[in-house]
Amino acid sequence: MNFVAERATRSHSFILDMEAAAAFRLFEPEGEPATWVITRRVPEKGLIEYVRLTPGMRVATVAVKCTPLEEGRTRVHVTYLFTGLSAAGNQYVRRMGAAAYREFIFGWDRVLRETAVHAR
Repeated sequence: MNFVAERATRSHSFILDMEAAAAFRLFEPEGEPATWVITRRVPEKGLIEYVRLTPGMRVATVAVKCTPLEEGRTRVHVTYLFTGLSAAGNQYVRRMGAAAYREFIFGWDRVLRETAVHAR
């Protein structure tokens, strides 16, 4: 049987209590265990896009948009397009439903809030 890659797009937003320019700097891929390639970076628009590769498993196109709000707050909108590269990768894509993705992004929110507190 031939392998058929499965795909899914997921989006979610959260709010950070910091200026958009400071929030934007938190979305660099340094220290990540997977391979990341930045495909678009427009700091003045708060936009960064990259491709994230987990070899033999999955690839994801990731878009992060930081939008300034009132009083030094920023809305962070994160969209992933997941593509399985193997049967195990397809299983990951299927498991990353809307609820699982929200939890995944809430994990970002928690880590970024901790990072912001330690950076002050």
